[in-house]
Amino acid sequence: MIHPTDYRYLVKDLEQYLSDEAFLQYKLEIEAAYIETLAEIGVCPKDVAEEIVKKTNIKIVTPELVRKKEAKLKHDIRAMVSILADNVSDKAKPFVHLGLTSYDVVNTAQALMLKDVTKKIILPSMIELEKKLIELAENHKDTIQIGRTHGQHAEPITFGFYLSGYVDRLGEAIEKIRKSSEELRGKVSGAVGTKAALKIIYESPEKIEKIMMDKLGLKPARISTQIVPPEYLADYLSQIIIAFSIIADLANDMRQLQRTEIAEVSEMFSQEQVGSSTMPQKRNPVSWENIVSQWKAVMPHIVSVYMDILSEHQRDLTNSASSRYYIPEIINAFVYSIKRTKKNMDNLVVNKERMLMNLKMTGMIAAEPLYIILAMSGHPDAHKYVKDLVSKSIEKKISLLEMVKKDEKIRELMENMPEEKIKTIRNIETYIGTATKTTEKITKLWRAKLGL
Repeated sequence: MIHPTDYRYLVKDLEQYLSDEAFLQYKLEIEAAYIETLAEIGVCPKDVAEEIVKKTNIKIVTPELVRKKEAKLKHDIRAMVSILADNVSDKAKPFVHLGLTSYDVVNTAQALMLKDVTKKIILPSMIELEKKLIELAENHKDTIQIGRTHGQHAEPITFGFYLSGYVDRLGEAIEKIRKSSEELRGKVSGAVGTKAALKIIYESPEKIEKIMMDKLGLKPARISTQIVPPEYLADYLSQIIIAFSIIADLANDMRQLQRTEIAEVSEMFSQEQVGSSTMPQKRNPVSWENIVSQWKAVMPHIVSVYMDILSEHQRDLTNSASSRYYIPEIINAFVYSIKRTKKNMDNLVVNKERMLMNLKMTGMIAAEPLYIILAMSGHPDAHKYVKDLVSKSIEKKISLLEMVKKDEKIRELMENMPEEKIKTIRNIETYIGTATKTTEKITKLWRAKLGL
């Protein structure tokens, strides 16, 4: 084995969808649906169709036999069709793959495969993670934390409010992935998309395509060449990469919050786990770093996805090798990272005391409410006045609150202000605006949308 997915990162549940064996079975399903359609419209005898369908199984048309045949024919679909034909009667042989082109099978099988893996693996995994994020956001809707912009202390938030941002982003991603998977298209339109071969077989080629796609639960492409328009797949994989980027963003944030000097969260560390081969004290955020690394490995594949939108005239083979890499690699890394993120969140340790300590670290974050209160009290240049006050506070190494207490102008202006408006200066922990309310609104919204 030379690929790390094989021995280190493989999500075993994906094998039944993404392996070569699985894809062969999907292609045989397409052949089965097609021959059933021909029987339904009276082109193929029903007993012949039943015979062929019984043989569309990888236990009969085995991957090994197909690979051996492909080595001779240099064509994967023709090899599969040849093995299938070898296993049916002479009466049935003429109907195997009759009127189809390779990518009637490949594109349609791919759409069916991706739709299945999305419905049965990707979306359930995302929803499980979303549920956990919702629970954490609800539990920490009042847990005070310093908000950071540009890596600097900004204003107070709550940890639940922070997480609810990811709840909303991931929820939107779930809906977009679901929608894009439902838009994946199949085709039965022949070598250049005109359905000319089907027209010889039956008077209404469109009827053949519709019946067959209905059987498979797919939409047919409105128009195709030898291939389905590639934008459907590009949109689907774009939504996967966008969702993966959201998860990588969360992972990177969690990693940063585990820094020794921040230490607001941590991941569970088992008794036997080792953080460094030489430093026994190390507890590295390896799980979060791995998720970011997975994203870095496959995110650039989206460039190949977009490049594969180009296909010369009615079709060329410049996407043949590239798509064999990016489809399984993107999906496996994505699902692997979803599951690892969920596990990390299950074991997340939130240090509320450290969050509060960090909030009060600089003693300067009351500057914004102070400036607004002064401006509302009639101060002509409140922002500059508070900025100068902050500079003096830093210079004298005392808190901004202490400076406020000593400043006569501020005392005079604030004497007539209601206590409700100035309490945030004395107790900055209350300066969280609608953070708690917004957290409740967002978590309630996505519980309802996803039925959680």
